[in-house]
Amino acid sequence: MPAKIANMDMLCEFISRNNDALEILKKKHKVDIRQYPDEVLKELYNISKIVVKELSLKDVSSFLSDQASINIDKLYDLVLIGNIKKAYKILVQLQNEGISAIQILRAFTRQLQNLYNIKERVLLKKDINFVLDNFKPPIYFKRKDNIKLQTKEWTFPMIKQALKMIEDAEINCKSLKSSPEIIIKHTILNIGMLRANENINF
Repeated sequence: MPAKIANMDMLCEFISRNNDALEILKKKHKVDIRQYPDEVLKELYNISKIVVKELSLKDVSSFLSDQASINIDKLYDLVLIGNIKKAYKILVQLQNEGISAIQILRAFTRQLQNLYNIKERVLLKKDINFVLDNFKPPIYFKRKDNIKLQTKEWTFPMIKQALKMIEDAEINCKSLKSSPEIIIKHTILNIGMLRANENINF
């Protein structure tokens, strides 16, 4: 709703300023402003419908996909630092956007596997900046500090245990009469608790 209100405010402001500009052109600069012929306006309208349809199918879909990926990254980072309260807010947002529990779980699996590989390479190279700068797939620069912290605080056994939790959660999500929304909430909570659990055998 706030986004809709902001869009309406911008549109009203644009119309107002556009009308003011037209008055200045006519009265101050004596510009003869004429309307396009009807056939030109009709053709422009037909062309615009084609363009908007093509853009809405490709660009909007791409934007939503990119935004979902960004939010899943945020969710993952929050879970791994143990901030479950904020993580749940992101999770609810993803679910409202129609992102399935399986999609989120598989994204977590890829992220944790990447973290495991990063830790292995850091043990060899001893330079985490070099490892992150040369890692494939490339790591977005805004996430590098989060990943440095994860590399430091998450041990190999913790990562393996989190991956096992996700594997079990995905199997449970596929079973009959399961509730994927509840399953992923419990899984996120359990992964977040790993970092604070002092009873884990490191």
